[in-house]
Amino acid sequence: MRITPYNQITSSITITPSTQDYAYPKANLLDVYGSEVFKFTDYSDVNIVFYKAAFFDFDSIAIVNHNFTSGATITLEANTSDAWGAPPYQESITWREYMTYDFVTAVATTDNYDYVRIRIQDPGNTEALQIGYIMLGDYVQMPGFSPDLSIGDQVLGVSAITDSGQTEGTKYYDRRVITVNMNDFSEAQRTAVRTIITTNGSFQPVAAVLWESDFAKELPLYAVCEDEKTFNHTDNFLTRWSTSFTLTEVL
Repeated sequence: MRITPYNQITSSITITPSTQDYAYPKANLLDVYGSEVFKFTDYSDVNIVFYKAAFFDFDSIAIVNHNFTSGATITLEANTSDAWGAPPYQESITWREYMTYDFVTAVATTDNYDYVRIRIQDPGNTEALQIGYIMLGDYVQMPGFSPDLSIGDQVLGVSAITDSGQTEGTKYYDRRVITVNMNDFSEAQRTAVRTIITTNGSFQPVAAVLWESDFAKELPLYAVCEDEKTFNHTDNFLTRWSTSFTLTEVL
């Protein structure tokens, strides 16, 4: 399992879209839950440029709550300047419905790329393109999990029994709740998992995929972790750490 927990696109970064619907401004891209969407005024060929004075460092990208069609071409680019004729870094991103999550050739601070551009060409779309949230960051390779993982579906809504004995209610949405059991992992891996829990908890979502080489078996998810985590260890010095890890989808 791979998780991208920390985003390099923050309020300190300059965000410049090619067009902008001011009813859905670029500030909405900083809403971590992706519900306050940003919208372009076009769909045929649009882009967003990000500027970070301290240089970018990433190997994964997530585009959350988008309305791109399956015919869209998504290109990730990086450069030392705001010039895009022939940028030194250019990579195609695989489209996935609702949330596009992909692993890319790593960009490091030593590359001095302080400009990143995401270009979307979607001529088959009939609506202005929208994006809820964008994550650029380094993914964490989680410890291997045992076969007894749990993938559940949770339906959220309200329901009641009326005075006449009938049921009534409203369904809001359903979401996946995934729990994996991880056994026999190292102290370094425990530290990485612990940092994700203490930094993100249940309030800062992560992008994740269960099988990093198979996006079809279980679609990537945008989810929160637990607020609390317990790691288990026995007195046997040969035994390493074990724990369970739960992700609850928030889209």
